[in-house]
Amino acid sequence: MRRLLVNFPLHAGAVLQLERSQAHYLYNVLRLREGQKIVVIGTDGIPFVAELGPRSQRTCTVLTEAGELDREPHLKVRLYVPLLKGDKLELAAQKAVELGVGEIVLYSAERSIAKWNKNADQKIARLQKIMLEAARQCRRQKAPELRGVLSFPEVLEEKAPGIFAWEQERSSSLNQCLQHFQSAAELALLTGPEGGLSPREVNTLIDAGWRPVTLGARILRAETAAITLLACTMFAMGEMG
Repeated sequence: MRRLLVNFPLHAGAVLQLERSQAHYLYNVLRLREGQKIVVIGTDGIPFVAELGPRSQRTCTVLTEAGELDREPHLKVRLYVPLLKGDKLELAAQKAVELGVGEIVLYSAERSIAKWNKNADQKIARLQKIMLEAARQCRRQKAPELRGVLSFPEVLEEKAPGIFAWEQERSSSLNQCLQHFQSAAELALLTGPEGGLSPREVNTLIDAGWRPVTLGARILRAETAAITLLACTMFAMGEMG
């Protein structure tokens, strides 16, 4: 059955008023009809079977819980991603959702090229839409959270020391570092902007308990580094088969 994600919890018997974009997707793109069943998933991640109402009313009625395969990772990963130029941030967020990230936190680094001085709310809304669509496409039970934009000091106040990728790290590999987190239920990951983390930021992270790791001898683009760090972590922690 086709799937729809909504940003509120569900219960049997509820009648949902579909947004115009949702109705267009179901009726026009997928060509579904009144009476057909879909799977609707709310913010609590519980899937329900729902029946589409008349196209003119743009409604669907929640019927019962759907016994679906749980696709959510056991490990909740919080990924700190800096503001990136152009559509790089959108790409990183989309792929992070597909890889199973639990939460994305945006932050502003010293060397960040992108500055969200204007239209920040619209940019956040667009990212949330992209993440929601990515979660639907890969059949996740719920879309990850999105927070930000945090300043670098605010990142340090989160009290979630974890792992950060640093292009100048030579001795500590990701695989070695993850040995310290084998029993963890949550894990924080952080990558830098296009210009890399500044020496001050690196030293501050290390002082706060974060562990630097290398992602290999090649210098990766900022968006590639975020995707790679997350993908390698999920694989090493047994979340990708």
